[in-house]
Amino acid sequence: MLFFILFILFEGCSKKEITVLNISDAAFPNTIGYGWTYKHINFMQKEKSIQVKIVDEALLPNGLFCKIWEYNYGNFKDTNYVLTLQDTIYVYDKTLYGNITLGGLNPKMCYAFPLQIGKAVLNQSYSVQIIGTCTKQVNAGIFDGCQIVTNTCNYDNHFRLDTMYFKENIGMVYANLYEINDTLLHSSGKWELSSYTLF
Repeated sequence: MLFFILFILFEGCSKKEITVLNISDAAFPNTIGYGWTYKHINFMQKEKSIQVKIVDEALLPNGLFCKIWEYNYGNFKDTNYVLTLQDTIYVYDKTLYGNITLGGLNPKMCYAFPLQIGKAVLNQSYSVQIIGTCTKQVNAGIFDGCQIVTNTCNYDNHFRLDTMYFKENIGMVYANLYEINDTLLHSSGKWELSSYTLF
């Protein structure tokens, strides 16, 4: 989902000092306060506005800190947790929170930077690949040099097939998401960037 992210805050914990070279916001925006608004059209052709905002930080079981991304669907909220570790972005949802380990066990999405055509992240459950570049026009503007990212995931009763258009320093500008976990999930459908706040 774009890029979509988790919550649970542990208080009274100090940050673990780890020396890593992390991806900058110039490549992948992941700063508290950043936000995006999307026009979402589901497979029943119902349209709604979805607000995505990076709201806080959470301490993972491995001692690393991630950012909490909150998705406001209007009638309910969902969360993902985004960990930036060296040259990789790991995206977890709350159902996988207890399984997180250093390097990312069972993330729902994983991106290696810099994004380049032909570059892929593969494991037994999912495949994330960069298949091309394009110019994408959406409500928020025209974005040149968007990377076209596919995410395929298949394990147990969970299946997803996503195509996302990602612009460095902006985030996801457009996506077709298709996700089933027994039933078609609420995030499935077309996402089109309407506005964003990056400061």
